[in-house]
Amino acid sequence: MFVVFVSPFVARFIRMEYLFSNFNFSQTICQIDNYIAPIPTEYCKAKIKRELYDYKQFQLPLLIHSNERNLPTNFDARKKWYFCNSISKIRDQGSCGSCWAIAVASTITDRICIHSKGNIKTYISEEDLLACCTECGSGCNGGNPVKAWKYWKKYGIVTGSDYGSNKGCKPYSVAPCIHSDSRNCSDYVPTPTCVLTCKSHYQKNYWNDLYYGYLIYSIVSDETQIMTEVMYNGPVQTHMTLYEDFLRYNSGIYSPSRYTKKISEHSVKIIGWGTDTTTNTDYWIVVNSFNRNWGENGFFRIKRGNTCNIQLNVFSGLPKLDKLI
Repeated sequence: MFVVFVSPFVARFIRMEYLFSNFNFSQTICQIDNYIAPIPTEYCKAKIKRELYDYKQFQLPLLIHSNERNLPTNFDARKKWYFCNSISKIRDQGSCGSCWAIAVASTITDRICIHSKGNIKTYISEEDLLACCTECGSGCNGGNPVKAWKYWKKYGIVTGSDYGSNKGCKPYSVAPCIHSDSRNCSDYVPTPTCVLTCKSHYQKNYWNDLYYGYLIYSIVSDETQIMTEVMYNGPVQTHMTLYEDFLRYNSGIYSPSRYTKKISEHSVKIIGWGTDTTTNTDYWIVVNSFNRNWGENGFFRIKRGNTCNIQLNVFSGLPKLDKLI
């Protein structure tokens, strides 16, 4: 059994909160981070409030592995947890900016299988998260993964399946598209409507089909910490900066070209890592949501070392299983 400790990511948070509650607003010098200057006190107060608010919106408690073991050169979660087919599953977001919901729902699906030792093999619905988590953002126009993890823990998410399938409570309702051709997926569809009922064919009602999170957290932006988490607890959700040339990726180890253009942010799932012995390049193995006609059968490898900021915001969690097994 490996040892971890979970402590709130509060080094900066506590300092900000303490600074706000103990700040003498009659003074003329305001210190924010490493910047000290004579700033109007109302501006300083507003700045501190804004930073504290931003922190709470975009961070989760930080998990730190206290005994990082010797990690292998190559690791693939699909092989370790071979009985969890969901790890190999490639979902398709279609013409909807639902990557955030898919990456979170897919990671939760894997974690349920892994931590139930294969006893619970389900498909957590990205549709339910996408449509019903109104605080998560703008649905098909993008969302906040941190709030999606919080939603799972507080409200739960039901089961689902792929577009056109009749499995699960709430199958995905957005049709697939060809992601390598930006024109084919350019017309974004409206966000599905939130309904708190299952499809008529499904044997359970909505409220009895909910799966909840027990613990949600972020992982330190460090290769060894991320590797340790993936190897012992399962895949993790992260987001990366999306560039135009990523849409045309076919194979190999991705790194954005020098003159490519930034498009937006994109949420994905890390399931392993490796090293290319020919080029001696370290990489992550990542699951995308562009269907199997894109990339390496739906997967891609990206150069490690925080390429596209992929190691900057990594999240995951543990499922609540006591009532399910």
